[in-house]
Order: sequence, then structure tokens, then C-alpha cells
Amino acid sequence: MGNNVLLEVRDLSVRYGAVQALKSVHFDLIKGEILCLLGANGAGKTTLLKTLSGGLSPDSGTIRLHGSNLLALSTEARARAGMIHVPEGRGIFLNLSVEENLDLGAWTKRYTKTDYRAKLDEVFELFPRLKERLAQNAGTLSGGEQQMLAIGRAWMAEPEVLLLDEPSLGLAPKLIDKIFEIISTLQSKGATILLVEQNAEQALTIGNRGILLETGLVRMQGSAKELLASEEMRKSYLGLA
Repeated sequence: MGNNVLLEVRDLSVRYGAVQALKSVHFDLIKGEILCLLGANGAGKTTLLKTLSGGLSPDSGTIRLHGSNLLALSTEARARAGMIHVPEGRGIFLNLSVEENLDLGAWTKRYTKTDYRAKLDEVFELFPRLKERLAQNAGTLSGGEQQMLAIGRAWMAEPEVLLLDEPSLGLAPKLIDKIFEIISTLQSKGATILLVEQNAEQALTIGNRGILLETGLVRMQGSAKELLASEEMRKSYLGLA
């Protein structure tokens, strides 16, 4: 494994009953990059993220983080190792306050009070609105604010790999632009991101590389520029002539 390869996935296959959701999926995630995971609904994108974070068990294959076997670890142990998942639908605790949600994001870390405060300030710098809403119940936030909270909570865990599943889903266009801007900012702060996104063109605009999944198979893989320039990709997945 190359020194700059953070996550190594080899021959990963996952089955839901009779349905083969992933078929021998094979890729590397390089430290510091945004890797876009693209494909139609049902292509296996969410299944892949759930398998990486421990929500699903594969039939075969290997997942290695820093060269260590992740499949031997529980979901909790994977989170402690830095595999942090922001699921589709955000997964925040609606009946808890913004502050309590952020606090829960830090459960995998043994922060000193000073370090915890510094990390919280970093989240507030990214998401000033969360600081204004600190005492509010998360369930009273707008959709965009809830998405900010979900990403902010994940950032509290100091992710080695940040798994983002459809962060722009259901948001107004202005907010979608803001979320993509924040994802780029996280990368500039050293984050390594695996991004599942229906908005393929916008994802590839901020991403370094992309993987196109089709019915559980890796159909295409390359740099963001290559995928944006691919005629097949443009016609079939980007809706561009």
C-alpha cells in the first residue's frame, strides 16, 4: 500500500438477501483528497458507506485503514479509529440541543477541556449559525442547519475518513452551494472525504477523483477532470449533451 493511501478497499461484495448490492468493489482513498462516489439510485453507494462504517457486513473482501483490517472492528471501534459517517438524512438527535449533539460527536476523543473548546470554536468558525443556536433543540433547526450540525458533529470526532452521504439532499440551491463550499474548506483543513452525491457535476467540481457505481459494480474510475470530460458520463449521469 502506498504511503499516501489512507483507505484500501479490495474485492468488496455485499448481499441483501438475494440482491447483490456490491460486486468486487475495489478502490483506494488517498490522504487529503475528496473522492466522489457517483451513480444512480440503487447503484450501491449508501451500501458501500454503511459497510465501511460497520453498519453492514460484507460477504467477501477487505477494508484497511492505515493498513489495519477494519473488518475486525465493531462500528464503535471503527469510529474510534476515525471512520466517521454522516448518513443520508443526517442522523442527528432531534430531541437534544445543538450543544448536546456536538458534545456527542466528541465521544470517541479524550479531549482536555482546552482542546475540546478549541475544537468547538473550529466548528463555530465553519458554522457560525450553530453557535447562535447552541441551546436550541436540533429538531427546531431548518434542513440546512441540521445538515451543518451533522457535519459539525462529525468534525468534533476528528475524522481520519469523513463519509458524507448525500449532504445536499433536499436543500435549497443557495444552501447546496454553501455545503459544497464547506466540504472544500474541510479538505483545506486536512480532511479526507468520501462523498456520495446525486449532484454529480457539482461534486466533481470540488472533488479530486470519482468512482461511478452501476448496480454494485465500479463502472468507471478516474480524476474528476477525466470523468467530467467523459462523453458516457456526461450523457448518462450528468444530463449534459
